[in-house]
Amino acid sequence: MEAKTPLFCTRKLLEVAVGAGANFSFYPPGVRITAVDFSPEMLKRARKAADEYGIEVAFIQSDVETLTFRPIPLILWCPPL
Repeated sequence: MEAKTPLFCTRKLLEVAVGAGANFSFYPPGVRITAVDFSPEMLKRARKAADEYGIEVAFIQSDVETLTFRPIPLILWCPPL
């Protein structure tokens, strides 16, 4: 039987430019997300998505270039197409 490598090796994640939270459905149970976006409307949508998927998210409204924070093991950024 072939061993599968887990997609996430950490339980903490920073998602930059979270938008409406479109990635939330892909996160495994128990992951703790810090989500950043400069748009209050996008954060409102992302909060709704987090509730829908039952995931723990700390939301920050800010331009990512002005943030200061402790290191987080995994940073996810999905640029717009």
